Amino acid sequence: EDWPAGGACRPTQGVADNSGQSLALEAAASLNEASVLRPPRGGRRIQGVAEVDAWEAEVAERARREWNSTAYLVVANFRWHKVFDNLLAAAQGLMGTLPVVVATDRETEVFFCSTGAPVMRYHGFSGVLGGRSDEFDLLRYEMTRRLLLRGLRVLYADIDVFFVQNPLYYDVQGTDVVFAAAGYGPFVENSLFLAKPTAASARLFAAVVRWSIANLNFTTGLQYVLDFAVRHQPDDRDGRGI
Repeated sequence: EDWPAGGACRPTQGVADNSGQSLALEAAASLNEASVLRPPRGGRRIQGVAEVDAWEAEVAERARREWNSTAYLVVANFRWHKVFDNLLAAAQGLMGTLPVVVATDRETEVFFCSTGAPVMRYHGFSGVLGGRSDEFDLLRYEMTRRLLLRGLRVLYADIDVFFVQNPLYYDVQGTDVVFAAAGYGPFVENSLFLAKPTAASARLFAAVVRWSIANLNFTTGLQYVLDFAVRHQPDDRDGRGI
């Protein structure tokens, strides 16, 4: 099968497959140049830090040139393909942008490459935890951190978040990160947030990623970790006091 033509997935040197059209990376996340993320439950070491850096640089340049230094970040797989057109409509119609997509399967990569959106393929996803897993959570946190360090404002939204108006209107002056509230209470929801490129916001996401990799086995909710990092209180909405 041919890869879609065009420059949306223009390869960084040595990264593309033989067709030369798809930026197929071996990793989407790394803590730093010397430490890389491992897939849950063991598995091979994820490679490709230099390739991720090159892709981020391209995204940052395009965002500054076309999207007011804002990246609309999504992590997606093809089980959600029925909402892909809605996601594109919201990005283009409401925000005048295109999504920055971390695709966890080939079908999703091909679809978004064909739209002109910047796409990175994450090959480490094991799928053992299901379609919505801690691995997805860790990807969103780490890619947010990395794009913040590139000087971009990052809007992250789950693939099933439907916008009826421009969410960037809710950017609050004087804040580092604006989160959606979970359960109509004080809890922080990780399905929708808007982070500005400040030192505080980058440190927040770096701390969540670093602590999660060091202390969790990818079978507990990383939403709880983010909530605690922001509020400094346990999330006890289900009575367990996590």
